[in-house]
Amino acid sequence: MDKLNGIPTFSIVNKDGNAIAMAAADGEKRACCWFTDPQEAKAILRAVASANPEAGLTLTCHGMGGAFEVCNGWGDGDKATASSPEGAEIELRLQGNHALVNQTSPKLQKLLADAGLDPGCWQLPVFLCEKLASVTLMPLFLSPRDLALVWEKSGRDRADLPKDVTVIDIRMLVQQMQTDSSPWKIFHFIGSEEAAKLAADIEKGVDLTVADADDAAPAAAAAGGAAEEAVAAVDEEEEVMV
Repeated sequence: MDKLNGIPTFSIVNKDGNAIAMAAADGEKRACCWFTDPQEAKAILRAVASANPEAGLTLTCHGMGGAFEVCNGWGDGDKATASSPEGAEIELRLQGNHALVNQTSPKLQKLLADAGLDPGCWQLPVFLCEKLASVTLMPLFLSPRDLALVWEKSGRDRADLPKDVTVIDIRMLVQQMQTDSSPWKIFHFIGSEEAAKLAADIEKGVDLTVADADDAAPAAAAAGGAAEEAVAAVDEEEEVMV
């Protein structure tokens, strides 16, 4: 839990601090999400806040360990769902970058099923590279972009970045970390600077419904083009008791 909580996640809440459910990007059930991608979190907040100006919507920050537990990442309880005040079932999702999730979900679902784990209503890809590992550290990333940045900061040439990056669902990783044979102490999640900045802005009470200078570049460039896809799926909000 401590290792997971080192990474911030972001959820949309109303002025009363209650989580908000929205139309899921896959067009199926409505979902309450804890976003790991800061650009997507801000883009979706602004879209929903613009459509619901009286709701007083903002982002709140939670450690990924807490979000993992709420979304039944341990797989030892009920389904990852909650209920709206009207009794409608709402999915609870730990939501990675939409483009990355869409690309990796078929493979991750199969790996989870083969391992006897319920794929559930969400998958979260984790990326690791053996050539970045040492006897004391195995860095874990939530995006290939963050992995590539660390590769370059370590003095390596970007052109030498290995193509055989390992992708694993976070639930499989957590399961492996709990076994006696796993060198789990060397595993460390490496978050992005953007996520750390957004967490700090939330702590300071910055109005995140208004774009700032750091958001001048299109969110799609930083979020793999997924922000527009996610925002396009948002057309209304609903309060959820979590």
